Amino acid sequence: MSTTAETPPTRIVDGAFLAPATALFFFFFAFGMVLPVLPIYITDTLGGSDLAVGIVVGITAVSAVAIRPWIPAGIQRWGAARLIAACGILGAISFIFSGLIGSTAGLSGLRLIAGVSQAVIMVAALIIVSSSVSDTQQGQVVSYLSVAPYMGIGLGPVVSQPILENYGATWAFAAAGVVSLVATAAISPSAIRRPERDMHAPRTKPEIYLPALVPGVVLMLGILGPVALSTFMPLYIGDLGSNSPQWIFLGYSAVILAARILGGRIPDRLGAMTTGVSSTLLISAGLTGIAIAPSVAVVYLALVPFGIGIALQYPGLLALVISRAPDEHRSAAISTFTMFFDIASGLGAVLIGVAAMIAGYRVAFAVCAAAALLGLILLFLYASATEHHSEPRSEAAVHPGPDSDNS
Repeated sequence: MSTTAETPPTRIVDGAFLAPATALFFFFFAFGMVLPVLPIYITDTLGGSDLAVGIVVGITAVSAVAIRPWIPAGIQRWGAARLIAACGILGAISFIFSGLIGSTAGLSGLRLIAGVSQAVIMVAALIIVSSSVSDTQQGQVVSYLSVAPYMGIGLGPVVSQPILENYGATWAFAAAGVVSLVATAAISPSAIRRPERDMHAPRTKPEIYLPALVPGVVLMLGILGPVALSTFMPLYIGDLGSNSPQWIFLGYSAVILAARILGGRIPDRLGAMTTGVSSTLLISAGLTGIAIAPSVAVVYLALVPFGIGIALQYPGLLALVISRAPDEHRSAAISTFTMFFDIASGLGAVLIGVAAMIAGYRVAFAVCAAAALLGLILLFLYASATEHHSEPRSEAAVHPGPDSDNS
């Protein structure tokens, strides 16, 4: 490893952090702007069904997962900053032409482009910021960086909804495209500088970093909770006598942002494994509270442990993966781990929907709580299996994908 526990702390929020964080914010701001527009555009303009809405909205997870093994090779060849700049442009193309396309099939193709851009820009930004700090600050830098996309995707709909209502979907999509180009502008000074490359280093091939699989699965099982929250909470609180889901989502967002900003140093102070365990317990406890809540007031109370757990689990587990990955495979480790976020968002919604359809919303949230506990068991098994192998060997740790050498 290039850093050790004895390495003195470095400043987190500096130029190396702000450029990718700003680009990340504006890209996911644009991504969030599109979310409330898509369902209305598909049903009202394109004449699509509810099934078509689900496919078009969720199809980004397909391309996001598929591209991840190739991201490390792209970073090695072109540099992380250049990939972020390119993703801003690709995102703009996807968003702008979404308002001009005349079929759900074409719109699905554009959403696949957005999925690729979403995956690449996130991994590339993580590579930049994680490489600028010591291993003892990985949890903190991941916590701070994760605020950018979370705020962006949360604020995006607030801006696009008035545009949609006053000018129509085409202009809302166009506005999202312009915002995506701001992401490219934010990273352009860094992208212009040609990255230093070792001409004698072997070309990176598509790869899946095996030691990141178990932490990734634990993340996936925890992320099922937010997927259920966003999908079924408006319907669930209706059964509890409330018709104001926006305040639930606002409270949930406030807890997460507060935990990630104020508790950014928690993963590094407690340790990545301890943070992973405690955050997973909090997620399960919060989801259990939601599942058995007799009133909306109890749901609000349950959001506190649930939101804190979600806020800490991602940086804690990612810091665990990064700290154990050799430098030459760090990008593959990050790419493999974050892939499970997309898997949860895509496949998880289907599985939770089946549970809700068969047994109701309470059972759906209870299933998510049980899934988080399953993740906790996997995390303990992972800790037991790796406690004597905290420094992984680079050759044994990597499973190469198909050869991408085009020479």
